[in-house]
Amino acid sequence: MSKKDIDWGNIGFEYVVTDKRYVSNYKNGAWDAGGLTSDDKITISEDAGVLQYSHYCFEGLQT
Repeated sequence: MSKKDIDWGNIGFEYVVTDKRYVSNYKNGAWDAGGLTSDDKITISEDAGVLQYSHYCFEGLQT
C-alpha cells in the first residue's frame, strides 16, 4: 500500500491488533538492535516518569 492509497480522512486512533510488533530496549546509554515479537504485553517500571507526568496532566484538567 502506498501513501496515496491510504484513506487519510478516515484514519482512527484506536488500538489495532497485529501479529507482530517491534521492540527495542535502551540500556547503558544506547538502543539495542531490537526485533519483532508476537508478545502483546509491555513492562513498565512503577516509577516511570510518564506515569507521574500523566497524573499531573489529569489533575491540571480538573482545575
